[in-house]
Amino acid sequence: MFLTVGEKIRQARQQFNLKQGSFRNFGITQHYLSMIETNKRQAPEQTLRDIYDAFINLTNGEIESFYTFEEFCLPIELQVSRWLDQQLNSETLPQRYEELMLIVEKYSLGEYMIFIDERMGEYYFKAQDYSMMAYYYRRAIGNSLKFRQNPASLYFKFGRCLRKIGKYDEAVVNLCLACTTAKELTEDSVLVCDAHIYLALTYHRLKEYRLGLEVVNELLKNKDNLKEGRYVGTLIVKELCMRRLEGAEKENTYMSY
Repeated sequence: MFLTVGEKIRQARQQFNLKQGSFRNFGITQHYLSMIETNKRQAPEQTLRDIYDAFINLTNGEIESFYTFEEFCLPIELQVSRWLDQQLNSETLPQRYEELMLIVEKYSLGEYMIFIDERMGEYYFKAQDYSMMAYYYRRAIGNSLKFRQNPASLYFKFGRCLRKIGKYDEAVVNLCLACTTAKELTEDSVLVCDAHIYLALTYHRLKEYRLGLEVVNELLKNKDNLKEGRYVGTLIVKELCMRRLEGAEKENTYMSY
């Protein structure tokens, strides 16, 4: 399904019934071509251009109906990535999960492993199969750590899903992890704000109003960094917690922020 440059050269030679020696007149020795075809040598781009030009001469241009020069040189990892980008837009991902994961595991494409499991988590959340949702989100987080990718957005999405289905204690764990790992991205990241806001809202659900206040007050210490309406959102969450702690008559005492 995916061919190395050497395999493409050998395949094209066989298609047009060309011997390796046919390329000698174009400055490519039989031994060198054999080394490239068996992936024992990595040819520089200029050599690949020479081989491709030789194919054009030897096939009267018919090689161009098989490969453009860009396709001819495309490394196997990029071939797989481009193919996966097309497949992952499909609605059939759950049915093709095993097939796609076999391919990404074969080529050690960690980012795609993470993305596929994340998409599966989203799919099962919509399908209201929360056990499978949790399974795939945990797989995505595990692979994120394995391949040294920051898992902040995964912790946040998983925590938000858990909150929506009423699993508040587990939501708190994941949102706390989202808050911590998001800070490694950048201190003023929108994700940092969102994770803290959802964490405070979850504490509110658990009736841990003081903990919710601690979270939003921490955000308000750097209120200039709160972007895209997050400042107002933080104040609203603070109001919710203050109402519970001090009563509705006290709700406006903190608005000096």
